[in-house]
This record gives sequence, structure tokens and C-alpha cells, in this order.
Amino acid sequence: MTALAADRSHVSECCSRAARLLIAVICLTLAYALLTTYYGLVYSAIQAGSTEPAGATMAIYFMAMYMCWRLVGPLPPAGSAI
Repeated sequence: MTALAADRSHVSECCSRAARLLIAVICLTLAYALLTTYYGLVYSAIQAGSTEPAGATMAIYFMAMYMCWRLVGPLPPAGSAI
């Protein structure tokens, strides 16, 4: 009976690992889709105006985004206590 229980724990561990992998893939896919959509919309909105100041506008936008992330600071490593 103990060997059978050990076999079942291995199966449940495998399934939970597969479930975690599936959740990670779904989350990464959604994040990629959202970022692609966001930057596509921002770029097209900036280009929709006059094309002459578009380069400067893009530079200011990316500098502002970089500075906002610098204010947040580096994120702690996964699993570390905050």
C-alpha cells in the first residue's frame, strides 16, 4: 500500500508542475499581448500627429518611462523577503 501511495504522490507532483507551467505560459502570453498592444497604440498615437516632432515626442516618452521605472528601483529577487 505504501508503494502505491508513493506512486500517486509522484503523479500529483507531476500534475502540479504541469499546472504551474501552464499558468506561467498563460501569464507570459497575456503580458506579451498587453505590452505589444500598449506600445503599438502609443507609437501610432504619436505618429498620428505631425511627423516632424514625432522623433522628439518618442524620445521624451521613452525618457519619461525610463525615469518612472528608475523611481521604482530594482525589483527584489523572487523568493526574497521584503
